[in-house]
Amino acid sequence: MQLFESFEQYASALGHTDLRMLPLGRDRARWGMFSVDVDGIPVRMARDGGPCLFEASIAADGLALMLCFDAVGKVCGTGTPFGPRSVMVAPGRTAIQSTSLDVVSWMSVFIPASRLRMDSESRSASQRVCRVVEVPSSDYSALQSVLCRVIAAA
Repeated sequence: MQLFESFEQYASALGHTDLRMLPLGRDRARWGMFSVDVDGIPVRMARDGGPCLFEASIAADGLALMLCFDAVGKVCGTGTPFGPRSVMVAPGRTAIQSTSLDVVSWMSVFIPASRLRMDSESRSASQRVCRVVEVPSSDYSALQSVLCRVIAAA
């Protein structure tokens, strides 16, 4: 994991051209991120070093998934608090808004549209809403396990 001396270096490394990120207090821990591209699919594991507000948009077609560790009571995505098995689902070409109230570790994956089997109705503008969903326990564990194995293998 690459560690960053400042919040600004970490925000820059996230790579969103339209990213707006604002620290909401003094840094409490170092900001860190591991990023890898696995067969054209970007996977990230990161630690936000303190409270912050994050706003960006996804410029490509596809689907982003974000899971947080110990996020209950600490993270909101588009105004919805994270529960114990929450996943933020952000279709491509949507805005993302997230706040964290403390140090938070998270994983994300962006699956390009070319890798998804979606019909045109699923890709319509009305379906392009970022949301936080609660996933059944067994499915959440499997998703988290797959992402951890990909990160470990990389």
